[in-house]
Formats: sequence, structure tokens, C-alpha cells
Amino acid sequence: RFHGAGAKYAGRYGKLALVPVAADLRRTERRGVDAWVYFNNDAHGHAVFDARDLAELLELPWATRLSSALQEGGESLPAG
Repeated sequence: RFHGAGAKYAGRYGKLALVPVAADLRRTERRGVDAWVYFNNDAHGHAVFDARDLAELLELPWATRLSSALQEGGESLPAG
């Protein structure tokens, strides 16, 4: 659970800070263990962007569509 960088429930981690998290999640996956990540730094919407950054680092198939939707300022997330 990520509560925010700098201030509780606020502050953005950013992609660079999430690189070691992605590496740890990959190791966990290779061991056959499920892992869940929850970003609770939603005071200014940072949670969505940090989740997108982590998804991109993990090369999740839907991360590119989410990134495009956020950049276009879409009001809804892509299906799937």
C-alpha cells in the first residue's frame, strides 16, 4: 500500500521511484505468488498516474491504452 510520497495520501512517486517496486513484483510473480498494489495517494489524483507508471514498468497490456486515455484527457478509462 502506497500512501504518498512526501505527505500522507498525497505526493506522487513517479516512475523512477517505482522501478524497484516493479522489479520486486516481477520476482514475486516468478515465485508464483500473487501480489496486489494499492495507491492511496489520491488527494490530487496522483494514485491514477502512479498506477499507470507502475503498469507501464510491468509492461501490462492495458497500460498503453490507459496512458493514451489519460494524455487525451478522456473522462472514461478504456474497456478491458
